[in-house]
Amino acid sequence: MAMDVLIFAYFCHRTRRRPPDQTSRNLIPGIGRRECQTRTMKLQLFSLENLKLRLARAASQYLMLKEQAESGVVRWVWATDSVCSLRPGFDAKIHGFSEGKKLATQPARRAYHFQYGFDAAGRLVVQRLHGDMDGHFTEDFFVHSDDCVEQWSYGPHPQYKIPRGVSRYSYDGGRVVAYEELNTDGRTVVETYAYDGDPLATLARVGENPTFQNTFRHEYDAEGILSTITMETMTGTRSIVHKRPTRTPAVLIKAVRAHLLKLIPKCVAALSPAEPAFCLALVYEPSSSRSMLPPKLAVGLETEASSPTFHRRIGSRKHASCW
Repeated sequence: MAMDVLIFAYFCHRTRRRPPDQTSRNLIPGIGRRECQTRTMKLQLFSLENLKLRLARAASQYLMLKEQAESGVVRWVWATDSVCSLRPGFDAKIHGFSEGKKLATQPARRAYHFQYGFDAAGRLVVQRLHGDMDGHFTEDFFVHSDDCVEQWSYGPHPQYKIPRGVSRYSYDGGRVVAYEELNTDGRTVVETYAYDGDPLATLARVGENPTFQNTFRHEYDAEGILSTITMETMTGTRSIVHKRPTRTPAVLIKAVRAHLLKLIPKCVAALSPAEPAFCLALVYEPSSSRSMLPPKLAVGLETEASSPTFHRRIGSRKHASCW
């Protein structure tokens, strides 16, 4: 039963639906929809030059930005991990991070939790990521204007708020059409977005330090649900980074269960235990950012069955991946 629950939770996480531009649409309410064209690279390079000027004065702007942003907050939201992003398509399907869950109240321990501040218009104006030490958290302030949003990022130390970078989101027709990011270590990222009607169709990402160029193409089924994301690199290599499962979670659980039961005898044989086994344990690692599968198979020997430290030691005994 426990294995079924874990497998079911895993596939629910991987098949969770979130429209690519949903977060940006929710955070910028009351803006209409219409077709928009991707901004040209010439415009992006000009904007990056402006970001360099902003980054140069980011340290002196901290107190002003903090007071301006926090004074406008009317609602704080806590989450276990990232749940808000103005970047269309920036989610676990491409980047592999753990999607967070919103919390009803402030957690007893803030460490490694996200905190979001929204203004009266429902716009994101403050973002914090709390560290292990009390009072240490990164801060991002969002400055909204008619056709863009600027993001100013600062480090976690409460006394020395060192700038981490500045970013800019460009809007056209109420939707994000470009994103530019400049970090203090020289890394730059430029993303442009193209839409097919309402949903996101193409995300093009170009970076320097290191240099890369990737294009992500989104495909949808007849009901408008995201089905496939294909990535093409600067060398022309293509790969599928997300594919929606065609089978229901119940069918997938049954298939994985049958697959595991088939592989367990092979794994035990590969471990070659020196004596009869007292028990077998499937060990899942939920801390993994991408998947709890495959589990590991741990073998407890008969001579260990009466040992008072058996339960503490079984996780470090002989084990092998079940895949």
